[in-house]
Amino acid sequence: MLLWDTASGRCLVTLYQFTGGGWLTLTPEGRYTGEELGKRQVTLAHGWARYPVAMFPLFDDPEAVRTALASLRLRRRRPR
Repeated sequence: MLLWDTASGRCLVTLYQFTGGGWLTLTPEGRYTGEELGKRQVTLAHGWARYPVAMFPLFDDPEAVRTALASLRLRRRRPR
């Protein structure tokens, strides 16, 4: 699931949830946080090679994801 800033048209984060359990939240800058299972499930591609994000612990940055999510402005829908 992609969460967008509708004012700027910018993607804030991508959310992944897996049926066997596990989740991962990824920013457009490549920062992420999630459960271990999610870190093994989501892969990054370079050419034909695929690498689980767990191979890049330098980008495991819960604070960057928290900051991206904090910029969300949720509005209540008015009843019709």
